Amino acid sequence: MASRSGNERTPGWRIAAGLLLATWLAIATAPPSALAESDRSRLSEKPRQIPAGQGTDDQPAPDDAGLAPVEIQPMAPGESSTRAVEGGDLAPIIAGSEEPDLGAPLQTLQSPPGQDTAFPQAPSGAVALPSIAPAAAGTPQIAASPLPPGLWRGLEASEVERNFAKLSVPPKSPTLHALWRQLLGDEPDGGAPAQLAALRLEGLVRSGLMAQAGELARQIDQTRADPLLLSSLIRTHLALGATREACAAVKRLPLKDTKLNKSVRSEGLAVAAFCAASSKDPEAAKLGAKVLAGAGIEAPVGRAVLDALANGSRPVLPTEGAVTLVDQALLRLVAPLESPEIFARATPDAAYATARDEAADPLARAFAGEAAARQLVLDAGELAALYQAVQIGSEDRQNPLASALEGAAKRALLYQATISERSPLRKARNARAFLDEARRDGLHMVAAAMLADDIADLPLSPEIAWFAETAVEIDLAAGRYRPAAAWAEFGSTVEGERPDALLHWLVLVDIADANGGFKHGSSLRHAEAKALSGGFPPELLQRLASVLDALQYDIPIPLWEAASREGQSEKGNLPDTGVLTELQQAAIKGEIGRVILLSLRALGPDGAENAHLLALGDTIRSLKAAGLEVEARRLALEALFEDWPRRTSG
Repeated sequence: MASRSGNERTPGWRIAAGLLLATWLAIATAPPSALAESDRSRLSEKPRQIPAGQGTDDQPAPDDAGLAPVEIQPMAPGESSTRAVEGGDLAPIIAGSEEPDLGAPLQTLQSPPGQDTAFPQAPSGAVALPSIAPAAAGTPQIAASPLPPGLWRGLEASEVERNFAKLSVPPKSPTLHALWRQLLGDEPDGGAPAQLAALRLEGLVRSGLMAQAGELARQIDQTRADPLLLSSLIRTHLALGATREACAAVKRLPLKDTKLNKSVRSEGLAVAAFCAASSKDPEAAKLGAKVLAGAGIEAPVGRAVLDALANGSRPVLPTEGAVTLVDQALLRLVAPLESPEIFARATPDAAYATARDEAADPLARAFAGEAAARQLVLDAGELAALYQAVQIGSEDRQNPLASALEGAAKRALLYQATISERSPLRKARNARAFLDEARRDGLHMVAAAMLADDIADLPLSPEIAWFAETAVEIDLAAGRYRPAAAWAEFGSTVEGERPDALLHWLVLVDIADANGGFKHGSSLRHAEAKALSGGFPPELLQRLASVLDALQYDIPIPLWEAASREGQSEKGNLPDTGVLTELQQAAIKGEIGRVILLSLRALGPDGAENAHLLALGDTIRSLKAAGLEVEARRLALEALFEDWPRRTSG
């Protein structure tokens, strides 16, 4: 196999180093690093079986740094998530800096004495938010491996910080995202040391898991928060609609300090500009825009809103670029919004904030919910609730398949039509159209999981035999493997079809089912037949062989030979040298927390279907060796699902 350097694409996100860190961790693209030949040689090596929990490191967790809980002052029932602006001068927060001073001329929010250290409860919304450690996002019916207590045991804060610096979050793998959420939600033994609490909070914020971030933030002594941790707290306040607390906290950021991390300072200035603009005073908005321009902050959406407030006009919103949390807060000031599809570009925290905002337009919430679902912030049930809240005209409801609606509106229409239809034939047609729309917009698996309950009672009848493949997809996405196998077998017995038409789907059932409902290895003859008939593209065939090898299947020789006819694919991200070796060692020792962190690093930023074959195989092997077989098999399914050969396509 040819030598190759692995580029670790490190995200440009801040790592909150907590009360004990002196400097901000600047994230930059890591230099290429050569992958060790010893790592490469393991691509086809069969790993030995390792009992779960063997070699667990019992090193005690770091001592509690003495974080005191703060008093929680919840919002009053029915209080708006965007609180009314109170008059009062804000002490100059950029005094002495090159940017204009957002001081006395600007009206902003003033908290009562002592209140700026309290973290309010999030106001109730129409969509129920997940707990801190739910099942895999987007696939709520799927069982998860039981995780032992003490996931952080043996992990020093400095090691966590070093790994966090290399992570791309939210993870694009639903399986790893579910493990990531459980890790962040696990309370370290002996309480939460300040440094580790700060890292956990930043991980939640950057992943858009704002309800969980709010839970953790209420445990942190905010009176002792340094600028790094304070920045995470400010964003959590904003996402939960607590603008009073966000604007009170931004006053504590030393924005005039030129040594302050650039990312922290830029975000602080953006929040300060929002706080000033909250008064809707034209001069305040004009000065806020000037501050952003002077600091070199692009923020095209936020600048457009500030300019509109300054000129007394409607904002002309850009058609490209991400919508950040501060952008979302500013957009609230100019509601109603004429282009709700702008939230399709929302960052995870902004998507969360809009999706749960009861005052927002239902269609805007649906667009934001889709953005959140793509980033695994919302699961299938939550997105379904947002779709159902979208109001659809009677003409479109009468003939949903012929509707000219687009985007989230079209998907909401088709979802509503599917779940309300009683005729099996029309329900199947609506479901197929809904999945086609979802697949074209990066929502295929979550949309499939949304339909699992609704198609459960559809009969395996000749009238809808053409729907069999779609039903297999839906049941696989939802973790319902026996029904998926039944549909695959039924679809291969229909008159006029080849007898093996859908049997290759049994391979994915075989791979994904960790609970013994399917005899492992019994499906491989179908994979062999498909491969020999040229039914697999070369790269997919190599991925299949790598996955089967990692799960320790006895792969038929013809299947190996078919996968080896072309050179090994070198596509995908490779982690830094040594990461894969560390991952295997952590799995051998049963260090689940470390396995989760290193799996995220190993798989890379582009999900299982786009991972390098070596990294994919080693991640699956390590999860399995650590006792996480459910997750190992679901990750293998993710690697194959989207590209699996289909008769129908979107």
